[in-house]
Amino acid sequence: MDFYKKNIDAVLKELNSNVQNGLDESKIKSARQKYGSNVLRSSNTIGVFKILLRQFISPLVLILIVASSVSFYLGQFRDGSILIAIVVINAAIGFYQEWKSENILASLKSLVVDKCNVIRNGKTIEILVSDLVPGDIVKLNEGEGIPADIRLIESNNYSANEFILTGESLPSNKDHLFVADKTLSIAEIKNCIFMGTTVARGEAIGIVYATGTQTEIGKISSTSEHIKPAKAPVQIEIADVAKKLTYATLIIAAVLFATRLFMNDSLTIALVFSVSVAAAMVPEGLPAQISMALSLAVGRLAKRKAIVKKIASAQTLGSATLIASDKTGTITKNEMTITGCYINGQTFTVGGFGYEPVGDIKNEKDEVLKKDSLGDLKIFLLSGYLSSIGKISPPDKYHPSWYSIGDPTETSFATLAMKAGFQLDDVEKDYPLVKTFAFDSFRKRATIIRSHNNKCR
Repeated sequence: MDFYKKNIDAVLKELNSNVQNGLDESKIKSARQKYGSNVLRSSNTIGVFKILLRQFISPLVLILIVASSVSFYLGQFRDGSILIAIVVINAAIGFYQEWKSENILASLKSLVVDKCNVIRNGKTIEILVSDLVPGDIVKLNEGEGIPADIRLIESNNYSANEFILTGESLPSNKDHLFVADKTLSIAEIKNCIFMGTTVARGEAIGIVYATGTQTEIGKISSTSEHIKPAKAPVQIEIADVAKKLTYATLIIAAVLFATRLFMNDSLTIALVFSVSVAAAMVPEGLPAQISMALSLAVGRLAKRKAIVKKIASAQTLGSATLIASDKTGTITKNEMTITGCYINGQTFTVGGFGYEPVGDIKNEKDEVLKKDSLGDLKIFLLSGYLSSIGKISPPDKYHPSWYSIGDPTETSFATLAMKAGFQLDDVEKDYPLVKTFAFDSFRKRATIIRSHNNKCR
């Protein structure tokens, strides 16, 4: 079904879900069995055998193999053994480097885990993107990546960066109220967002309708499996040298063979002579020398913590004259913790680290603040939480400790409120959310309206 053509009630019914509670465990299990995991099929997974086989397809290496075979056939075992040894050493160097790089890259990928916020069993939790299934209700905030193809249910000043699919450099405005009764291109669909794109502005809630290879980017990924990767410059140059060398060798060998036969030599002598000259023309040490030079270059890069997947890429990297980088190199836990407060000339210290609501709030006299005696400090300690949408959640099967749902800075106020003795569910009942206005560059602020004592604040 074309989900962008249907109203949201029809979409929810089709995917057996609802906005308030999302999916329950039985529906999640059934959907996963039907649709599989939300992952794109990897088109560049390489096995050990394939890495090994790839070391023997270089034109120069093939020439050495042919020359060694002919040498063995003619009984010249010493020359044949030397040629085979060169081939084996060259293959061993290349195989070790590529196998090591593949393992390092695989271990790095395991450290990068994408997560998203979903409503399941009536609660908002954070799960792995790979665990998403059609029917999941997803919450999306500014700056986040879109984890699947999603039909919008609610949207607030929402736009997405879709250049990866449409080629348009400007963000595409989205509206959950958009309707269409005809077939549209991706760039024209305003009530859906797509896997692989990012949230440019605003907040939204949507329902997943396609995952993995069924998504728009998944279809592109499946098609791209048939694209052959480009060769490195050094591989192209070696192939060109080997091609010219092969033609020259065959021509000269043929001329010498015919000449020896014309001089009344036997067929065996003529063949041995022409093959010997042809083998002498092949630079047997060249493949090994190139591999050794590239291996030394890769070794120097490794000492500087750089990973080169293919040994031939070292030459490509060596040809670079300028590398521009926009990374500071700083690695953080992506956690924000409030450790101190200041109001009306008073300073308060806050204990604890991370999002776990464990720690005391103390005044300058080292007295611990109690919820029942906060007085005017109550609204001060709650105001940060009430003016944000960040939440914290306890440990679950996806997280070993308390974790953030939303912006880390906003989430830190949720932890502060709990350290002051407040239960967030009770606060939400006392100050129910009425409307949110996401941050935008024109207003230069975000606004949250809540109701309290029959008044909007």
